[in-house]
Amino acid sequence: MPKVPDVVKKVNIADLQYKPILTITEAAALTGIGQNKIENMLKEPDCPYVLQNGCKKMVKKDIFLDFLLNASQI
Repeated sequence: MPKVPDVVKKVNIADLQYKPILTITEAAALTGIGQNKIENMLKEPDCPYVLQNGCKKMVKKDIFLDFLLNASQI
């Protein structure tokens, strides 16, 4: 069984339901998708669920979850 990074373990999933914008770590904890995969997805041109905060990339939760529900593969 793969080891879950300590950073992901510290994320309280219950608190994420109230946040409209997530960090990459929070998005990974919420969805079970790896942080590297989410980072690569955010680098895609015209990505609708990325929010640039200076040099930090954040995830628009509702748009990201809708994308995942409609995707057949990522």
